[in-house]
Amino acid sequence: MQSRLKARLLTLAIMAWASVGIAGEDESTLHARLWVGAMTPERIAYETAAIELAFKKTQVHAGDYQLTLVPEERSTERSIRELREGSVINLASAPIWPINLEPDPPMDIVPIALANGLMGYRRLIVRKGDLGKFESLSSLAELSELSAGLGRGWSDVAVFQKAGLPVVEGTNIPLLYSMLVRERFDYFPLGSLEVEDSLAASGFADDLTIVPNLIIYYPLPINVQVSINKPELTQRIEQGLKAAKADGSLQSLFDEHYQGLVSKLQQLNPKVVVLENPNMPDVGVLSEPLLLPESPVIR
Repeated sequence: MQSRLKARLLTLAIMAWASVGIAGEDESTLHARLWVGAMTPERIAYETAAIELAFKKTQVHAGDYQLTLVPEERSTERSIRELREGSVINLASAPIWPINLEPDPPMDIVPIALANGLMGYRRLIVRKGDLGKFESLSSLAELSELSAGLGRGWSDVAVFQKAGLPVVEGTNIPLLYSMLVRERFDYFPLGSLEVEDSLAASGFADDLTIVPNLIIYYPLPINVQVSINKPELTQRIEQGLKAAKADGSLQSLFDEHYQGLVSKLQQLNPKVVVLENPNMPDVGVLSEPLLLPESPVIR
């Protein structure tokens, strides 16, 4: 009940914050409009705080800023189109969209990752009647007999396809929940930092559950991605996050929001299916699930 109340209060705060319009903006102030879409309240709280920390670290020499949250749900295609244009929304915080790794990308990628790779620890939402077969799963071959539901345009799609895991795509998260209940696919993998809040808010918590002893892991850092038409915004966020990383305040912010979750995952000691991310060949330490050093690994 407390988590639902917290989520509701945060949602109301977001709506109030986002009600600040574009009209009448002070041109001497840097205006950032962050699309939060279907992000869970906890992700919004942490990633917004990280971006605001970047602005505060640069405020003395770079001036004032205004950070506005835009909560309306959008398809990936529409969000990319609007982010390129940079008027209604001009930045997003998410795993890197593959289109931003191609020539002529719609967005610049701020290279300092958020959340210490926690988004790549994917927990599996399944139908309650199917829980037993996921709990007993012990090989990648067994997992390849089951299909995953993923969002169209998500970077995860290439990860699953490279591993030979069947994928069914949907246009948005609410639709994916509905498709899972209607047996269009077998499991819906979501980041550990969002899965519980997302399921609670889905309207399908009576039909679905989270597999307690299995995680799929692959390198999936969260990066701020900024409209290609707002280079001054990219530069300022990058400078601020570099400063916050250097002085330890970015790590402190992560610990404040997620150390409890990391401890919970370690206590579960789940089996971890480790996959490669073909979109991110140079991932360094993120190539292994270092937050779960004692967990058995399936490859």
